[in-house]
Formats: sequence, C-alpha cells, structure tokens
Amino acid sequence: MGYYDKPEGFASQPFVTFDFRYKKALNGESRPLQLTMNAGKIFEKYNRPDDFYFAAGVAAYGMLLRNSPYKGNATLDMARSLVKQGLTFDPHGYRAELLRMMDR
Repeated sequence: MGYYDKPEGFASQPFVTFDFRYKKALNGESRPLQLTMNAGKIFEKYNRPDDFYFAAGVAAYGMLLRNSPYKGNATLDMARSLVKQGLTFDPHGYRAELLRMMDR
C-alpha cells in the first residue's frame, strides 16, 4: 500500500467533476446534475488500476518536464511512485525503461 492509497493522500483528493444539465420536457426548466469523484473511487471501478497509476505518473512527469502551471504539487518522487505502481503489466519492458529514464 503506497502513499496514494491512504485516505489523506492522492486517493481522497477530488479528481474529476462532471457537470450536466437536463430537461424533463423540451420546454421545461433545465436542472443541474453534478458528480465529483475522488481518485480512490475511480481506482475501485477501473479494471486495471495499475494502468491508471502508470498513466497518471506519465502525465505528472510530462508536466514536471515542461514546468507546467497545471502540475499542482506533483514531484519527481510522486511521478516515479505512480509509474512504479504501474509496472505490474509490462510485457515488453517499456514501462520499466521509462522508470530507468526518470532515474537519470
């Protein structure tokens, strides 16, 4: 169990918010619907959480390399940890190679 599995860590943070509006009738008033999901709920529903961890690590690493204003509190250690958690499926060794590149 890593940092991202703890309630106070990444898994408990709001991850995505969906905002929708709908009408019951064509001329009726629109009604809002909103759903916010934290990373932990997504991991529960996702068939391959290791793929999700890997993708999140790659995204964090890319934002760090570009010094993106959207990187938030991402760090190299965080990106490495996420990529490492995604190594469970790596038939061609590409994921492990990324981790070796990150170590340089």
